[in-house]
Amino acid sequence: MPGPTSPALPRLIGHRGAMAHAPENTLAGIDMAASLGVTMVEFDAKLTGDNVPVIMHDETVDRTTDGSGAVADMDHADIARLDAGSWFDPRFKGEPVPRLDDMLRRCRARGLAVNIEIKPCEGRTEATAEKVIETALAEWPSDAAPPLISSFRWDALLVAAELAPHWPRGLLIDDRPEDWEDWLGPIAPATLNVGWRKLSDGEMADYRATGLPVLVYTVNEADRARRLFAAGARSLITDAPDRLAPAVAALAD
Repeated sequence: MPGPTSPALPRLIGHRGAMAHAPENTLAGIDMAASLGVTMVEFDAKLTGDNVPVIMHDETVDRTTDGSGAVADMDHADIARLDAGSWFDPRFKGEPVPRLDDMLRRCRARGLAVNIEIKPCEGRTEATAEKVIETALAEWPSDAAPPLISSFRWDALLVAAELAPHWPRGLLIDDRPEDWEDWLGPIAPATLNVGWRKLSDGEMADYRATGLPVLVYTVNEADRARRLFAAGARSLITDAPDRLAPAVAALAD
């Protein structure tokens, strides 16, 4: 049975902000996405060693900052001192790794809907889900459209369902497990968020048959976007929303 109704889904959702134009999972990325006309953004949340939810995709800080080490082994004070922008472009020098509450406040200030992906470090799934949901519940206005909470981890989504049953959940799928349909009942997702690289026509038909909106990630080419919309995708998660604008415009023709 479907879960809570998802927020009004735009055709394009900015991936980690707008990854093609600004450092991923940063406040600058959120600002860039808004400047490109995006109305909803996706970003990743995980816990530091001292249980502060921060916006980071990888298990380590190595790829997207000037530091080194596992997020789960670092206190927030150490992560807060890192430069998360220079690796992308010198003009973003000094861009910090945001806390989740900072990210949510910036999204609200920009009038953006959000998709929070719970991205736990190994062995910290339930703790991460609990802290992410608790922080988001405290920060997100009750009169605003609720965030879409997504994860590849079904156990994280079960925690989300328990702590915020009225908030929509998105089940992320890459390599589709044989028992994927068995997860739908306990999780009660509002969306299915699937990767395009392993998405066959038959799988798209299966997903659409659930009656749930299908969100496809990470799509950056207009021709592929047109094909996916034609196949029934509701929304595309993209690094480069400006590149996909022609595909969205064609839907209105």
